[in-house]
Amino acid sequence: MSAYRDYVSDFPRRCSVLLERLRLPARGIGLGVTHLLSITTVGLIVPHERLRRLNDESQTEHPSGDRRRYKEAASQYDRLLEEYFLSSPLSPDGPQLLSSGASTWRKGKIKSVKPHAPNFDQVFATAKPVEDDVKVGTMIGIMRNALAHGNIVTGGREIHDIMFLSRDEYPAFRFVAVEPEDLRTFMTNYFEFLRHLDLGRGRLVDDAPEAA
Repeated sequence: MSAYRDYVSDFPRRCSVLLERLRLPARGIGLGVTHLLSITTVGLIVPHERLRRLNDESQTEHPSGDRRRYKEAASQYDRLLEEYFLSSPLSPDGPQLLSSGASTWRKGKIKSVKPHAPNFDQVFATAKPVEDDVKVGTMIGIMRNALAHGNIVTGGREIHDIMFLSRDEYPAFRFVAVEPEDLRTFMTNYFEFLRHLDLGRGRLVDDAPEAA
């Protein structure tokens, strides 16, 4: 069981191996979406929290100090978050796919979940496609908050939609919704981006053994 070289590139790389190699076995026992959400939760939150820029002075730096340790990688991550989602490395050919109906990424707002939860199937059905000017940071921010606070909803008897909800101005929630296969593609692309971060070692983490 080899130790992680870091948690911003090597750890996500190992998550990507699990995402791909356990895909079919998980589907075979009816746990494909559970497998996907498990990898998405840890694979997205851990590197994001270690590399992200603080929003204001009231926030404290991550105790790992990775943003200072890997300054160039942090800068690369900052630039990614400022890119428009549909034209970013996380969503290849996004505008073309979305306009053709091939992409399932949607975004919207729910006014309130109290006193009764809304009809989420209806929310899924009426959610609008992600606009061209939505940034990667907005999408990842909503997903991060949803996963960190357990605010996920799935739609369909065989789970054909996944919704991530993030608290907006009380009592409203912003949300991102997507079908499982598009989420899987997103995470594959996210891990690929992290794999190529410049950590100042002079080589990629591909040389690390595939253990643990």
